[in-house]
Order: sequence, then C-alpha cells, then structure tokens
Amino acid sequence: MEAALAHCDAEGFEAVVLLTDTPELYGRYGFEPLAQHRFAGAAPTGGRVRPVRRLEVGRKADAALLRRLLDGRRPVSDRFAPLRQTEMFLFNALLMPDLRLDLIDEDTVIAWQAGQNGGFELLDIVGGEIPDLADILASLRIAPARVLVHFAPDRLAWEGKAVAGTGDMVLMLRTKRGLRPAKPFALPPMAEF
Repeated sequence: MEAALAHCDAEGFEAVVLLTDTPELYGRYGFEPLAQHRFAGAAPTGGRVRPVRRLEVGRKADAALLRRLLDGRRPVSDRFAPLRQTEMFLFNALLMPDLRLDLIDEDTVIAWQAGQNGGFELLDIVGGEIPDLADILASLRIAPARVLVHFAPDRLAWEGKAVAGTGDMVLMLRTKRGLRPAKPFALPPMAEF
C-alpha cells in the first residue's frame, strides 16, 4: 500500500479512492470513509424524444463505440464522478445481466435497468453531453412510477431525495480536506471496482 500511495503522490494525483469491506485497514494510510447516496423521486415528464438504439457490449462494433465515448466522456456530475474508467465500465457491463445500454442521438449512452414496482434506475451516462432526465425517459419511451439515480443528479435538470446507500462496500478517499464532496453523491455502479 505504501508503494502504491508513494506512486500516486509522485504522479501528482489529487485524490486516491478505493472500495473496501474492511475500512479499518486503510485509516492509517490517510483514507476516510465517504457516505454514498442514491437519489429517488418522481419521474419528470415532458422531455424531448430523440433517436435511440440498443447496444450490446458483446458486439465488437458496439464495444468499440462504447470505448470511444468513454474516452471522451463528460463527467456525469460536478460533485463526484470518475473520468477514466473504460475497463471497469465494460467489465461491469458484462457482469450485469439486467443492464440496458441505449444509445441516444448516436453520441450518448444511457446505462440503466428496470427498477422494482415499475421503477427506473439510472446507473450511468456516457457521452460528451449529459441529457436532462426528462429527455432520457421520453427517448426511451418509458413513464416509470419512480426514478432512482445512482449518482448525483446535478446535471440532469431533476432533483431527487438523497437516500443513504447500504451495502458492505465502503468508498474511501485519501485527499486534502478541501476536495471532499460537500453534497450527497455516489460512485456510479458502472465505475465500481
């Protein structure tokens, strides 16, 4: 661990993040736990319908498109969002049988799944622009009863209620105090490692 952190410091990384089920092991290295939140609320309406097509991560052309979009993606949130996690996104996509990857306007991928009781779960967005949630739902031609967003929705033109995350894995951060997220956030599931 010390060698890895020395490398990160030498490279000038502002922050080092890890997920663990044993957070007590990392406190001595300067890591602190971060509370994650999901965001729940009513589905917005009135969005603009855009062209959509389903992607299959196992198809070479679709995987190449995903890689290109991941390489040039805009952060999904101003609060907290990974930029370079192409391999984790693709790996997680292969492990999630219920995941849907829909391409909107040939330049934005919506990673989502159906939620419980007619709900909609937004897991990640990959592209140069982040569309409004109302436009996403209109384009997918769905009208869910509820929405659950798995990252801070500050770029979605929608606000949900922050709901504390549950689970065994703890997100930990090693950084200067001023870089800790001040508002509720979550690491998108497609970036989990």
